[in-house]
Amino acid sequence: MLCKQLISYSVLAAISILLAGCGGQDNYTKSTASTIVTEYIFKSYFPKNKDSCVSLKVKNYMGSENCKVCHNNQYKTWKKYYMSHFVKLRKDIKRVPVDWYSSPTEIRNKKEGIVIVVNGKQTVAIVIKPWEVLPYQYVKGKESLRYRKRWTHSDYRYDCGGCHLTGLDKNTLEFSELGVGCEACHGPGKHHVDNPKLNHIFVPKGNEACKTCHFQGIKHSKRFNFSGIFHK
Repeated sequence: MLCKQLISYSVLAAISILLAGCGGQDNYTKSTASTIVTEYIFKSYFPKNKDSCVSLKVKNYMGSENCKVCHNNQYKTWKKYYMSHFVKLRKDIKRVPVDWYSSPTEIRNKKEGIVIVVNGKQTVAIVIKPWEVLPYQYVKGKESLRYRKRWTHSDYRYDCGGCHLTGLDKNTLEFSELGVGCEACHGPGKHHVDNPKLNHIFVPKGNEACKTCHFQGIKHSKRFNFSGIFHK
């Protein structure tokens, strides 16, 4: 059944590409194919689709929106930071910040199949169905594309999800939410939500949680100095 679905998605995506052509403007239309592509993403996007979640690990994550109910001030602080919104579903943004005119044909031909946009402060990465990372990084300011050979044939969940997705289970490739949510630092919150007085949420010390992703020597994850309390 899954194989048939994937074949159907591929055919529809191919049709949408042929209809879209290779124009320079990013005119996103909610065609039947685009809608199905978006639905494909939500098959692994929890907690909104927890009923079909296989991973017991992921089911213990409640999502940042649930944290807001009791911790609104902390939620507002988190929301101000880039990490809360740098990973977006294509349907949730007006346009992809990439210069299509100067883009290689490989990218222009796939722009209608885009499902996720990783919009960093200085660069942009693109993910197409099914979770394939395009091997080009758009550099803001320079308005140019940088070829990233190591991204070739990368699955965004497996290769990038450790830092870009909250609550990722690498065994099932399911996750709780896009980007760095509250539970990326505080851990799964189900037990805390079930009994807040008895089960206190984990609170990392200093930059303990930050170092997981920002101190790996990765070029696009710059080192930074952090001291004090992230939020009270």
